[in-house]
Amino acid sequence: MLEDSVHKILSQEIKRITPCKMEGEIELEVSFLNSGMAEATLFIPGVVLIEPNRVRYAAKDIIEAYKMRTALTTLAASVL
Repeated sequence: MLEDSVHKILSQEIKRITPCKMEGEIELEVSFLNSGMAEATLFIPGVVLIEPNRVRYAAKDIIEAYKMRTALTTLAASVL
């Protein structure tokens, strides 16, 4: 009975939730533990060092920003 009630309430509430859409350019900033990690990411075109351990990248959309974050953290982890 409890499971049915929860399912019914969630089914009603989910209809009122609208997904957040992020359109347009996204500015991605990532801070690393040390400067070596940040410098390792500078091989990617468009990545700019803004502090010794911090980089910035201007992505065309949220999907590119997500992929770039993955690439940046993968490259930075190779320094460890």
